[in-house]
Amino acid sequence: MRNLILFVISLFIASCSPLNNDQKELIDNFFSNYEKTGTKSAIEYVYSSNTWMQTLEANQKDSIVNVLRDLTKQLGKYEGHELLRSEQISKSLAIQSHLVKYDRQPLRFNFILYKSSGKWRFQNFQYDSNIT
Repeated sequence: MRNLILFVISLFIASCSPLNNDQKELIDNFFSNYEKTGTKSAIEYVYSSNTWMQTLEANQKDSIVNVLRDLTKQLGKYEGHELLRSEQISKSLAIQSHLVKYDRQPLRFNFILYKSSGKWRFQNFQYDSNIT
């Protein structure tokens, strides 16, 4: 009986996990790109995960990259990121917010992840400096 109770508890804890492995891999790959190769590579990774997002014209994507790059140049040294909030809204939708730390001030990166046809992808990406 004790083993059954432990098994049920472990299943419950696993089901409450904020992100599954596929979702975590998307976010980890984004921040790996962001830290190693910079803003452009990270943003391109987001858009490459979703064919619908790839339809943005090159100048729109470049505008997003350039504005974020110019903003981060003013913030000093990049110092890492921290998870602020993670929600599994449904079986097919998850939201995650990260505090992206810089010497001068932090930014907030918001990711919306969507599962379609059995595969997780980025549905939306936003950033802002309004952390309130």
